[in-house]
Formats: sequence, structure tokens, C-alpha cells
Amino acid sequence: MSVYRFVTHDMAEVEALCDRVAILVDGSIRKIGTPSEIVLEVKRETVICVKLDKEPEDIMFDHLQLREKRYGYLYYNTDSPLQGMTELIQYIKDNNYELVDLSISKPTLEERFIEIAKEER
Repeated sequence: MSVYRFVTHDMAEVEALCDRVAILVDGSIRKIGTPSEIVLEVKRETVICVKLDKEPEDIMFDHLQLREKRYGYLYYNTDSPLQGMTELIQYIKDNNYELVDLSISKPTLEERFIEIAKEER
């Protein structure tokens, strides 16, 4: 088994290339683990961002919580992405909205790196 060391601040590169990660802050190791272990260490919700052809009424979903509205986009948090997407698509279909844009994002190593760097010792 070969071991390679790689030093970078680019967490996207780390996620793509590394099996194990050590996060250094002020010369001290703060976290060691796989990228997914470090990301999942803190419970994070998936963010579903949607833009429709017209702004919907304020609606309540079982698996989506509205986080914010910005520039015509609605940002929802969910800890159940499949159920949340199912509810959202059904709502769009039932109310004859047109889906203009949709994205889904999960927590990233970059976000965790920034949080870890800011943590008090």
C-alpha cells in the first residue's frame, strides 16, 4: 500500500483525491478521518433550491422547511431528500407551476473545514 501526502486548501480537491484527511489549524491537527466522516460528523440538512414560473403561496410540507426566499428562488432544508423532492414535485404538478430551475446540495468538506478552523480550542 502506497501512502501519499497532499497539502492544499482546496477542499474539492481533497474530496476527489484523498481517502483520509487531517485538518490542521494553527499547526495542530484538529480532525482526522475520511472526508465523508468529517462532513457527516455534524448533522446537516440537504438544501433544495427551486425557482418556479410564479411565486407560490406560503405552503407547508412534511419534509421541507423553507429556509429563505431570494431573487425568486426558494431554499428548503430537508433531512429526507427523497421525500422532500417527492412532495415538492407533486405540489408543482398539482398546482400547474412550471419548474424553471432546481438544484440540490449536500454539506461539503469546505463548509466543515471553515467551521473547524473557526472553532475555539
